This record gives sequence, C-alpha cells and structure tokens, in this order.
Amino acid sequence: MQDKVLKIVEELKLALENAKSGEDLNEVRVKYLGKKGEFTAMMKEMGKLSPEERPKFGQIINSARSEAEALLGAAQKDMDKKLQQIKFEKEKLDITMPGKKTATGSLHPLTKVYREVTEIFMNMGYTIMKGPRWNTMSITLRCSTFQKTIRQEICRIHST
Repeated sequence: MQDKVLKIVEELKLALENAKSGEDLNEVRVKYLGKKGEFTAMMKEMGKLSPEERPKFGQIINSARSEAEALLGAAQKDMDKKLQQIKFEKEKLDITMPGKKTATGSLHPLTKVYREVTEIFMNMGYTIMKGPRWNTMSITLRCSTFQKTIRQEICRIHST
C-alpha cells in the first residue's frame, strides 16, 4: 500500500511538470485531490485494512496528501508568477514617450455650415473668391468718384 501512495505522489509530480496552464493544474488537482481523486480512493481502501495497520496507513496517506497540496500550491504560485510576468511584458509602459494629445475645442457651427456650403458650390463648379478680388473696376471707380463729390460739396459749403 505504501508503494501505491509513493507511486501516486510521483505521478502527481510528473503531471505538475507537464502542466502548462491554470486549467491543467486544476485538472491535476481534481484528479488527485478531488472527491473522486486518487487520494480519496486510497482513503476508502483503508476500510479493508486490519485495525492495526489503519493508523500507519492513515499517517502515510495524510503526509502524502499534505505533500501533494504543497506541491500543487507551489505549482500554482509559479504559474501565477509566469502569467503575471507575461502580462507585464505585454502592458509595458515607457514613461519617456510623449503622451496622447487630446483634442481641445471644436469648430463653431457657422464655420461648419460655411465650409459645407462652400464644398457644395465647389462641387457644382463654382470658384470661391474672398477679399478684394470681389471689387470690380466699376465699383472702385464709383466709390472714388463718390468720395470726390462729397469732398467738393464739403469744400463748397465751408467756402460760402
């Protein structure tokens, strides 16, 4: 019986070495320490033993079970440490890099409408002209002659 217990512990160690994820570790835990696990089956077999052998066998199983729990706990800590290391490498942050710039403000609604209307007219084939280009020669001449007329009228009023 003691050989069976030692064999189960060795199988457990081998299974823990081959476990590559948390799910694998959970499967190993269930297989060996679960309700229908190997150690529970060995405890059930203890009823078949004579009353003199039960205490010795109980001590052997309990020590093997506590060793198995310690091995599983250590394996779980190692797995958590590896997963955390992988997570840190993925989320690596370089504090010397410039931060993301946030957009401040927005365009005035009239500016948006002006740009939209301008785009519509340009798509229709019109050209958009701004500023002094709108002044034609006749408008410029009319303004300048109007100013001359006003000056002459002011001078005539003051001279009389």
